[in-house]
Amino acid sequence: MNIVKKFLSFSIGTWIGAIIGIITIPLSTYFFSPEDFGKASIFTLALNILMLFTLFGIDQASIRFFYEERTEKLLSKCLVLTTAVYLCLMGALFVFRQEGSMYLFDVYSPEMILLLGVATIVNVLNNYAASIVRMKQEGLIYSIIQIALRFLELAFILIFLLFMTRDYALLVYAKAASLLLATIYAIYVTKETWAYVEAAPGQST
Repeated sequence: MNIVKKFLSFSIGTWIGAIIGIITIPLSTYFFSPEDFGKASIFTLALNILMLFTLFGIDQASIRFFYEERTEKLLSKCLVLTTAVYLCLMGALFVFRQEGSMYLFDVYSPEMILLLGVATIVNVLNNYAASIVRMKQEGLIYSIIQIALRFLELAFILIFLLFMTRDYALLVYAKAASLLLATIYAIYVTKETWAYVEAAPGQST
């Protein structure tokens, strides 16, 4: 019975997130042209690909050794490696920013490239925080993070519709803003682990 409860606590976020997604997608296609919706989807795809390259499997290593090494020390090591990879990728993204922007959005937009770079590291931090929550078997908190991502994105779309032009940038900003807030919450609920990293990133125990 305890295993079933844990399973449900982890899965509830997926189900509720899917329901919110069912609302978000028709709303987005109603207010935005297929071209704008497609560009926003391309941004999300590029964001996920950059996150995968930035993590470079390091997050899987952190999961592998989660119970074998002090969590805070393990996170510090993972963040050092991840940051090194991230800086290399961002250097390449900066050098080829015009080509990348044209390829992704059919227009040169330095703001979108900058936002892509910032959102990538935020997404990486979200992944690490969510992994910590998952490995600590805190299913309800994990589900809250997943629900927050979906709900905040829908909320920001509705809010930005009142103040911004209805184009793909609105969808991108809504995505980035929801990711940022959800990540702040995820780091907050795992603050005991992150506090060590902030206080003594090079300290060994």
